[in-house]
Amino acid sequence: MRLILLIVLVLNIQIYAIAQGSGYHKIYNYNDGLAKVELNGLYGMIDSNGNEILPPKYDVIQSFIDNRAEVSINKLWGIVDKQGHEIVPVIYEKIGFFDNHRAKVTKNGKLGVISWDGKIIVETKYDDINYINATHAKVSLDGKWGLINREGGLITPLKYDKIGAFINSTTRVSLDGKWGVINLEGNELIPPLYNNLDNLVTGGYKMEKEGKWGLINESYQVVVAPQYSKIGAFQNGIARVTEYGKIGLLEISGNVFVQPKYDQIVESLSVGYRVELDGLWGLLNNQGQVLAAPKYDKIKAFVDGKAKVSVHGKWGIIDKTGKEIVRVD
Repeated sequence: MRLILLIVLVLNIQIYAIAQGSGYHKIYNYNDGLAKVELNGLYGMIDSNGNEILPPKYDVIQSFIDNRAEVSINKLWGIVDKQGHEIVPVIYEKIGFFDNHRAKVTKNGKLGVISWDGKIIVETKYDDINYINATHAKVSLDGKWGLINREGGLITPLKYDKIGAFINSTTRVSLDGKWGVINLEGNELIPPLYNNLDNLVTGGYKMEKEGKWGLINESYQVVVAPQYSKIGAFQNGIARVTEYGKIGLLEISGNVFVQPKYDQIVESLSVGYRVELDGLWGLLNNQGQVLAAPKYDKIKAFVDGKAKVSVHGKWGIIDKTGKEIVRVD
C-alpha cells in the first residue's frame, strides 16, 4: 500500500511539473532567443528564460522568418509570431507566399486572400485567384471569371469564360464563345461579339465575325466592318485584304486604297506595287494609283529605277513611272 501511494505521489508531481511547463520530452537548440520544445509528439516554444511562449499543441512549427512562423494542427495551418500570438488562426488548408503583404489561403477547398496581419481581404469562396498586379486579381467561381480590386471588391461580374493576360492594362475576354476587350477598370472597350480577335503589333485589333474580317483601331473604334475573307499582316501600316478571292491593300487607318480586284500584289521597293490580274502584270505607285495597267507577261525587279517587261516573248523596259522607255510592240 505504501508503495502504491508513493507511485501515485511521484506521478502527480510529474504531471504537475509538466503542467507548469518545466518538463518536456525534448528541447531543441536555441535560435535567436527561442527554442522549440516537444511534449507527447506536439510542439511549442520557450524563450531564453524557459518561459513558454507557445504551448506544445502544434503538429508542426516551421522556422521563423520576419518574426513569423507557420504552424499546423491536424493538417490545418496558421501563423504565429515570436511573442506567441496567433496572427492567423489555424484554420487553413494552405497558406501561400506573401507578396505585397498579401497571401492566398485555402479553406474548405476555396481560395481567399489574407493580409500580413491576418485580416481577411478576400473571403475564401473562389475556385481560383490569379494576381494581375499589386492592386488587381482575376478570380473564378463555377467556371466563370471576373476581376477584383486590392480590397477584394468585384470590379466585373463573374461572367467571362476566359480572361487573358493583361498588356498595357487591357486584355481579351471570352463570353459564350465570343471575344472582346476589357481594361483594369472593368470597362468593355470592345464588347464580346467576335469569333476571333487578334492583336496588332502597332495597336488595334483584327476581328472576325461569321467568317468575315474587319479592323478596330487603337482607340477601340471599328474602322472596317467585318467584310473581308482575310486581312494579312500589317507591314509599314499596310496589309493585303482578300474579298471573293481578289486582293487589295488596306491602311491601318481603315482606308482601302487599292480595292480587292487583283490576283497578286507584290511590293516593289522604291516604286510601289506590281499587280497581277488574269495572268498579266501591271504597276501601282505607293498611293495605289495605276502607273501601268496589267498587260505584261512579266515585270522583272526594278534596278536603278528601271525594270524589264515582256509581252509574248518580246522584251522592253519601263521606268518607275510606268513609261515604256524601250517598247515591246
